[in-house]
Amino acid sequence: MITALSYLINSISNIENVKVEIDDIHAGSLYARIRVYLKDLVAKEEAKAVLETSKEVVVKTLTAGQVSHVDTKKANAETKKILAEKELVEKEIESKPSEFESKIANALELERMALENEKLKIQLTSEKLELLSKLSDLAAKGILDVDDMRIEINKVLYLLKSGDTVKTPETDIDKIM
Repeated sequence: MITALSYLINSISNIENVKVEIDDIHAGSLYARIRVYLKDLVAKEEAKAVLETSKEVVVKTLTAGQVSHVDTKKANAETKKILAEKELVEKEIESKPSEFESKIANALELERMALENEKLKIQLTSEKLELLSKLSDLAAKGILDVDDMRIEINKVLYLLKSGDTVKTPETDIDKIM
């Protein structure tokens, strides 16, 4: 049970600008109350992504379903779209008539730098999505490794696992975080 709690705490605390404190912990049938401090909107969204994906993994695992990682798939599709647009812009830049090269050399360099900047943003976003996916899997592993777990967010039930059954109230995480 301690390992499961550790997985859950580690998965959330590894998100940038998130601080996790243990308010209360009792032995026996381990009971712990943790407090999560989200320093900004990005941290909140990333914590939500980890919790939502973890919940999805737990539900799908216990109901023999497949995990969709919908947000990850959407981000990967968007990344591919942006890369395709980048290639199109690069081709347009290369096909400019040579008479304009001297006049637009600075503009082309700025465009190249902007594209490189966009590429780095895409790479960073992709790496961040990968990290969030791994953190979600870690949290889900912790939840699946124990017989019973109850997760409440701001005193509202978010997930209740008992043995091989899972209860997930139709609570919108945006309203309780």
